[in-house]
Formats: sequence, structure tokens, C-alpha cells
Amino acid sequence: MSVNLNVNGIAYQYPENGDVNWGTQATAWATAVSNSTLQKNGGTFALTADANFGSSFGIVAKYVKSQTGNAAAAGVLRLANADTIAFRNGANTADLPLAVVSDKLRFNGAEFVDTTSVQTLTNKDYVGTSLIIGGGTALTTTNATGTGNLVKATSPTLVTPALGVATATSLAIGGGTVISTSNATGTGDLVKATSPSLVTPALGVATATSLAIGGGSVITTSNATGTGNLVRATSPTLVSPTLGDATVTTVNNVEIAPAATYATLHLADTSSLTTVGGFDATLTFAATTNVTFPNAGNVLTDTSTNTVQFKTFKQTYDIQNSTKFAEFPDFFTDQLTSGLIPSTSASLVANIPSGVAYIRGTRVYLGITNKTWTASRDTYADLASTGAWTFIEVTNGAGAPAITANCMRIFSVVTNGTAVTTVNQLKTANTSFGLNALPVVTTGYDNIAVGQLAGTALTTGFSNALFGVEAGTAIIGGYENVCFGPYAGNTMTSGFSNICVGAESGSGIIGANSNILIGKAAGVTGTPANAITSGSNCVFIGANAGYGSATQRANAIGIGDAVTVSAANAWTIGKLGTVQYIKEGANGAMGVSTLVAGTVTVSNTKVTANSRIFLSTNTSGGTVGHPYISARTAGTSFTITSTSGTDTSTIAWEIKEPA
Repeated sequence: MSVNLNVNGIAYQYPENGDVNWGTQATAWATAVSNSTLQKNGGTFALTADANFGSSFGIVAKYVKSQTGNAAAAGVLRLANADTIAFRNGANTADLPLAVVSDKLRFNGAEFVDTTSVQTLTNKDYVGTSLIIGGGTALTTTNATGTGNLVKATSPTLVTPALGVATATSLAIGGGTVISTSNATGTGDLVKATSPSLVTPALGVATATSLAIGGGSVITTSNATGTGNLVRATSPTLVSPTLGDATVTTVNNVEIAPAATYATLHLADTSSLTTVGGFDATLTFAATTNVTFPNAGNVLTDTSTNTVQFKTFKQTYDIQNSTKFAEFPDFFTDQLTSGLIPSTSASLVANIPSGVAYIRGTRVYLGITNKTWTASRDTYADLASTGAWTFIEVTNGAGAPAITANCMRIFSVVTNGTAVTTVNQLKTANTSFGLNALPVVTTGYDNIAVGQLAGTALTTGFSNALFGVEAGTAIIGGYENVCFGPYAGNTMTSGFSNICVGAESGSGIIGANSNILIGKAAGVTGTPANAITSGSNCVFIGANAGYGSATQRANAIGIGDAVTVSAANAWTIGKLGTVQYIKEGANGAMGVSTLVAGTVTVSNTKVTANSRIFLSTNTSGGTVGHPYISARTAGTSFTITSTSGTDTSTIAWEIKEPA
């Protein structure tokens, strides 16, 4: 008795063991499988609903491209300028879009900060050790000490300061004569003015050219000049003064150290520079370097809008520092992006072209390097993150020397007595993400490795995409393989064009080619002897789906949990007990029709001149005869007729098409 199998929402009647005349049924089902499944040669594959791949695994592809016009021409995710990527907010009330606006990246409407544009940062804390403002001298913890706000200006105005005891040896006030400890002694208030107002003084009659106040030093017209009020006190308080250029070295425990090219302002512990009211404090620097901020206190305000121009943010690389910014080398291994490989030459002169490499987290760009190579040597070229080349020479044919510390080996040059005969590229353009991913690539190229230890043996292979811990760890020269999932394809060495999706999928492949394995441990059924090692052009979908014997198969298809295929050019779908469901309805490939006086015409646009139509009596009625197809009109209908003119049975039918 045939069973119903469902393909793409349509039910097909499929024969079981012992059925006869089942060829048309099997053909129609196989045709539906071929026409309704994704093919390796691509093409349009329009879904009629979302495809849900579950919560355990995903899809591996070289790239995903938007249907919007003018999508990006490169990259794994290729979007058009108007496309967005959106996230749901924590309250589940709105989307948070990531988009490109005026060729700048914005997240939820906020523009990302770049290194060249003038941008406004709001509510930001700066946690670096140095800061360059307006292209001036860098402020660091070494050239500006103390806590609190740091203020420096050409002519600062201090509002109601309490300056304390001045420790300078002299003071020029109002542009007048310098008052110092040598020409003004004693205690008490010192007053000088063109027209002073003295309140209830007992001065007597002054006829001299000098005046001694309180028994102190003598003030004369020769040692105190100028106009305006002259004030001296043990602890004077000046109300809202405007101070010009101060020549003292300290004022109220604030040290002022004048110098030819810079000035240092030292504050006592717990001191601060503070503005009162709605005023701004401004730092202005004439130089463009060596401006250092302290490692404590506020530079940018915490709540107001601040503008930072010509920004340089730097930090020392230290993996033990848990509070610093994310570091590039924590995620990406050393990589050669472009250039930097010389060509052979008829002479010993072969210049190194310009190019870009990433070394120990630093982007290194080098212009053309002029180079004359030593005759009759193998020379190995190591590049440091500082952009410095190290060239190690050995005799021709000798073993490769150790790579220079903190460097990436780019290439080697072989010379004879007069020419550069060979250039060996030892680092190629690959992309890796994860600890020790693609660590030994030599001439392999266009590989992508994401995950710890992914592609650890790959040297000459190319165009492999490896995603997952230890994915493709044994690939050496294999190429155009896709391994997605922990340990996926981790025994493959030279196989090519295999797709392994799922943890441990294809982990038995060694030199097999053009296999598609989807599901945990797909292609690894039974013992390792039953796994795919050299078989090719196989498709296994389902956990543990694979071969059923040690003999290697080709062109095998297995679909279902733990399904096995025991012969080449064969397929197995579903394990014992699997039921096929085929959708019935108008113009379906399967259905039932009731005979009236031994005949019935079935309207169906699927029928063709070559259709194989399988019939069976589903429910007996009247005088039962043998049903057969007595007529058909392609694209319109077919007629079922019984050998009994009084047959009223319900006849089940299924349409299949020959391949």
C-alpha cells in the first residue's frame, strides 16, 4: 500500500514494498523533490514563508546580499546605502536602527565618532592617560599634576580668589616698581596710591620724601612708583581682581614656575580651580604637543555638551588592564591586507611596494621601500608593528630562521650572484577572528576563520570559510570548503567544495569533495569507518545521517535523523516508520474522485500528455471493476473509467511526471 509523502506542501503517493505499477508515483515524487529543493548552481529560490532553522544552528555563506538596488560589491554582509540593521530595545517598545546617513554610520539617530570630522560628544567620560585639544600640546599625568579642574589661559581672570601667603621674593603691581623682601620689610598693611584715602589716620605733618609705616621698611618715591592703590597685608583678600602677568613663583600655595617655553601650575593637595556662576573655564595652548592632563579630575564636563576637535585617543597595550578600551589584537590575528610583496628582478634591486598589514593590533602602512638584496642568499623579511623591516639572510637552501620577536614574516627572497630569482609570499590576504585562528597560513589566500583554533593547520588552501571552535582544524591544501559549527570538518585535509553545517558535521571527511552535510555529526554515522572519507557529491541532512557501511559512496542522498545510505547513486529519506504526507486539493498532484455509472472526469491543470497517473480503489461502491485512464486533455483534465458500468467506488489517484 503506497504512503503519502509531502514535498513543499504537496502530498505525493509513494509506493511501499510489494506495490506494483509504482514507477509513475515514484517519478512524480522524485520530480517534486528535484524541483522544490535548493540547487548548488544557485538561481531564484523564492520562499513562500519564513524559513526557521531552529535555535541551535545557522547558515554559512560567503556573503549575504540585500535585494535593494546598488548593494555593496564586497563584504560578507552587502547592504545598499538605504538599508538598515535594527535591534529591539530592552523595553520591547521600539526598534534601534543602525544606518548610514550622509556616508556616516548612525545608531538610533546618533552619529558614530570618527577621527577627522568635527563632532559634538554629549555626556562622555574621558578615561585615557593623555588628551590633545585643538591640535595643542598633549595633557598627561606627567606634565599636569594635582586634582580638580585644571585651568590655563594667557590672561586668566580669577573671581574672588583667596591667594594665601605669597612665597615670591618680589611682586610688580600695576606695572609699578617691584616690591620684594629686600626693599619692603616689616608687618602690617602696605598702601600706595596716587590719591589715597586714609580713614582717621594720625599722620602728623609729613615733609619727608619717604614714609615708614608701623616701624617697617621705608617706602619712598624711588622704590614705589605707579598709580592706583598699593596694598600689602599678611593675609590679604582681593575681591574680584583682574591679575595681569604674574612674576612671582608662588601665590597662596599655588606654585608658578616661569620658563622660556612652558609654564607649570602646581596646586596643593585637595586644591581646585573653580569658576563661579554661569562661566566657562577655558584651556588654551600655543603648542601642539606635550600637553598632558592629570589622571584624576574632570576635563570634559559630565553633563554638558562638549566639542572635541582633532582627536587623538591613545592607551598603552597591557592585557592585564581590565578597565581599558577593547584592543584589536584581542580579536584579530596578524594579517597582510595588501601589497608589500616584491617581484623577481634581473638584478639584485627589487623594491618592496607599498601596502598595509595588521601586526599586533596596529595598522601598518608602508610606502615603497627601496632595497638591494645580497647576492646568493635566501633573505627572510619580517615586519614589526612600528613599520620597521628586519631582513635575515641565510645561505641558499638553508632552513628558515626564527621569526623576529613581535614581527610578522611577510616573504622571502632568493638571489643568485646577479638577480632576484624567486620571491616566496609567506603571508597572504586572509581574515581571521579568534585566538590562534589561521596561525600558519603560507600561500593560502581568501580564507575566513572565525573561532578559537579555526583553520590551525591551513597553509596553502584558499577560499575556505571556517566558523566555530576548531572548525576545519586539519585543512591544509583544501579549498572552497564551508565549515560552520564547533569541530565541523575538523578531519578534512585536502577535500574541496564541501559544506559542513552543524557541530562535528563532516568530521570524518579527509579528501572527499562536493558533499553537503547539514546536522550535528552529519556524515559521521556509526564508527569512523562508516563516515565520509573520500566519497563525493553526497547530500546528508539530519543528525548522524551518513553512510551505512565502510564502502565509500558517491552521489548518495540521505535525509533524516540517523538515516544511512548503503549504496552509491542511491538515496534514503526518513527512517523506518516515516510517513509521507502529500497535500491534496484543487489542481493537486494527488486526490480522490467518485465514479458515477463507472466513470468520472477530474479537472486538473497539472496533467500533461506524459503524466503517469496511478489509480487505486479507495472506497468500494456498486459493482466494483478495474479503474483505468480512458482519456486526458493536457493542462485541463483526465477521465477515470471502470470496467464496470455500475461501479460507484471512490478512486484514489496520483500524478507523477517522468524525468
